[in-house]
Amino acid sequence: MAEDNKEEVAQEEVKETSKEEITTEGDGEQKPLLDKNGKLISGLIIAILVCYLGWFGYTKFISEPAELAAQDEIWWAENAMHFNEDYNAAILGDSAEIFNGLERALENISGTQAGLIAQFDLGIAYLNKGEYEQARAVLVDVDFGDQMVTTVAKGAIGDSYMQEGDAENAIKYYDIAISNSSNSFTCPLYMKKCAFAHESIQQWNNAITYYERIKNEFPESDEAKSAEKYLVKAQANSTAK
Repeated sequence: MAEDNKEEVAQEEVKETSKEEITTEGDGEQKPLLDKNGKLISGLIIAILVCYLGWFGYTKFISEPAELAAQDEIWWAENAMHFNEDYNAAILGDSAEIFNGLERALENISGTQAGLIAQFDLGIAYLNKGEYEQARAVLVDVDFGDQMVTTVAKGAIGDSYMQEGDAENAIKYYDIAISNSSNSFTCPLYMKKCAFAHESIQQWNNAITYYERIKNEFPESDEAKSAEKYLVKAQANSTAK
């Protein structure tokens, strides 16, 4: 039930953030990459973490005081990141030194579940600031053992490589995200990103495979609505090659 609730809220959030997007050129077709503020996945992250923390609070934070204290340690930094979009404050703390940023907080709460959440948040904050190497260094060890947050962490590493023009490494991490997820939200999302990455290096047949998988495996997903259009273009480019 908790997984279903996480997926439903996350899907609604993505619908809102995908209405206005910045696009990147591929094979002459513009494809969504960033939202209008240049953020890769901020709305998605808010939805996933709100749901995850809501569920996890009942099973962990309430029963373990150490976890409650750890959550208090990162509350202000998370608020700055998710609701004020102040990534500097989230990472380093506020200028008035009222609260610690996630970098310092992690030193105090390492080994807790709240610490793992803070590590995930920190990686996403780096990603949205364009500090891609730092984002990867933090996100590579994030593993909640779930199909949502862990998948997004791996996919975010793929996003960081794609932003640097390294499609091959982006594809590697998108594939990891896909293999970690079988749900109708994150799996087709990263299949589509993976297809775009293949297109960027003219691997049309590989892109075709992912578009077909989206259509066949997740026909009701948002990604399936545009998969046919991208599939036709990829097939045309593959034939012309």
